[in-house]
Amino acid sequence: MYFYTLFFSVFAFVALAKELFSDPEVDFLLSEKLNQDPVEEHFSKQRRAGGSNEAPDISQVLHRSLQFHVAGTSARGSTAGNSMPATDVPGIDNTPLPRRPTKK
Repeated sequence: MYFYTLFFSVFAFVALAKELFSDPEVDFLLSEKLNQDPVEEHFSKQRRAGGSNEAPDISQVLHRSLQFHVAGTSARGSTAGNSMPATDVPGIDNTPLPRRPTKK
């Protein structure tokens, strides 16, 4: 497995270098500046969201990607407008629930 991933990484780097050096404006390539952390983070989120399913099909991956996108955009609050968020919502009681009696 290790050999395959090493071979794939080297093959991909060589292909990228050929593509970049085909542009006359590119003089050099700093391999240390290439970073795949965002890609690894994305697939790590996919694996965590999969639960016990270690081999999701494409529709499951696309569905989860859409969920991540929607959750990410809804998590950011709107900065437009001049209204304050409502802190007192009618019908919602925030008092703590009574504790259960302890068993003896």
